[in-house]
Amino acid sequence: MFTYDTPDKLDRYLLEFKSAAKERGYNLNIPNHLKVKLVDKLEGRNTIRGECINDIPMIIRLEKDYWMQADSTQRKILLFHEFGHCLLKRKHTNEILPNGEWKSIMRGGSLPENRSYVVNFRGFRKQYYLDELFNKSTPIPDWALRKQKLNLVSRKLDETIKLNDFEHLSDSWSANDTAFADYNKDNSNFTIQNYSDNEIAVTAIKIPFKTDGSFVIDSKLHFSLSEAKEGVGLFFGKRVSLEYMAITPKMGLKFGNFNEFRPYATIPINNSQSQKSYRITLQKDPDELLYFLNDELVYHKSANLFLSDSLYVGFYVAPSNILKINNIVIYW
Repeated sequence: MFTYDTPDKLDRYLLEFKSAAKERGYNLNIPNHLKVKLVDKLEGRNTIRGECINDIPMIIRLEKDYWMQADSTQRKILLFHEFGHCLLKRKHTNEILPNGEWKSIMRGGSLPENRSYVVNFRGFRKQYYLDELFNKSTPIPDWALRKQKLNLVSRKLDETIKLNDFEHLSDSWSANDTAFADYNKDNSNFTIQNYSDNEIAVTAIKIPFKTDGSFVIDSKLHFSLSEAKEGVGLFFGKRVSLEYMAITPKMGLKFGNFNEFRPYATIPINNSQSQKSYRITLQKDPDELLYFLNDELVYHKSANLFLSDSLYVGFYVAPSNILKINNIVIYW
């Protein structure tokens, strides 16, 4: 097993890695002495979080601050990436799947412009990324080839609530950050302008209905983004577990949960979509979430977080950005 320069036991990650190798018929040769060290800083680019030193003894060095902040999934991605270097002799590859996600957890080095290191190593995606790690000729998965148009006509949903009528805009939407943001409401638009350099402006509404079935959140937005890292986003879910879809100035689309250390995925926006007005639609089916941008499916994942008697829906606006909500309708 590991030899440690840290009291944090990491054997379970190696055991899982060995199990994954065995399931795929891979004869894994592990050195007798494999050291894992947490270090204050790794030399090189600021984005480096780990490195494999393929020597005797073989050493994996991990950035301490990142490791202490990371959740179990991000720790696993980091270690499996370094195991890929040390034990599988894999090199970096920055190929992209047809849907815009990374082809491999072995992405790294000099990334393409406006790309992040984020990989969704969860749910049905995890199986593919493990297969690819041990066999780089693994076929493209079906989930990366999926194309779908938004079709609300075919949806059999009984109730509708329009959240941008005057009554709801006046009485229901929260506006708690008035010290650094303006919230302007009229009969058809809700505009949030964030003047802050470092604070996030938020508005939200609570809708009382059971979320274990199907529902759709359909919104039309117009915005002006600064050069800041973050942009504007739609969030939804239970109060203690909010999913989000955001549009950022540099990384394009970002998907995640506020409880997670990092987003699930970031996907650049196609040039044909590089406008400032968008239709953003979230479709929740019994077992999956589908995210649409201008009626095109851009991301989907398993839905297992929406067992609640009410749904929270809201928007956030990062510093120096402006968001205008032209329309938002919920069907269930």
